[in-house]
Amino acid sequence: MPTNRLTKLDAINAALTAIGSSPISALSGALPRDASIALLVFEEVDREIQGVGWHHNTDYDVELSPDITGLIAVPPDALSIDTDRARSSADDDVVERDGFLWSRRRNSSAFTGPVRCEIVRRLNFEFLPSQFQSYIKASLARELQERVLGDTGKARFLLHTESRARAEAVNADLRASDQTHLDNNLGYDVVGRRGRPYYR
Repeated sequence: MPTNRLTKLDAINAALTAIGSSPISALSGALPRDASIALLVFEEVDREIQGVGWHHNTDYDVELSPDITGLIAVPPDALSIDTDRARSSADDDVVERDGFLWSRRRNSSAFTGPVRCEIVRRLNFEFLPSQFQSYIKASLARELQERVLGDTGKARFLLHTESRARAEAVNADLRASDQTHLDNNLGYDVVGRRGRPYYR
């Protein structure tokens, strides 16, 4: 692993330090109250940010095939799944239901052939691009502070840090996808707290 990458423990300890709590040496075993809360908040923040769907965790043209019963299981690391619009017919419109693909047009979970999908995957934190690790770390610190301390002054500082980290993550994502804010009027939808890239 590159030396500039963070670990999940690093992110948790940074958030604990931000609220004045002592860092921990491991994520397992009996944990102090603040550390236990930090772990829960980490899961929420990590899923929310990765669930946006970025260049590094979105796979296109993924062929999923039915099993002998006609069911197509959704990969366990999928945060969201949809028909690959660029490679599927207009008749294809799938969603996830109970861990399997569901055809909304046919109202059925039975498929006779493979379906090409676009999948947003949840990746291991340790292998995310460093800019996204920093973004998640900053967001975790702000969220934890709001829930444990509720200090408005500190919240403003942490929100500023998070905003900067998000901007760096957005720029890194654009560079990785070989696009810019000006390409074909591409940009980011800033509605909502975290925003969602809309150039896909």
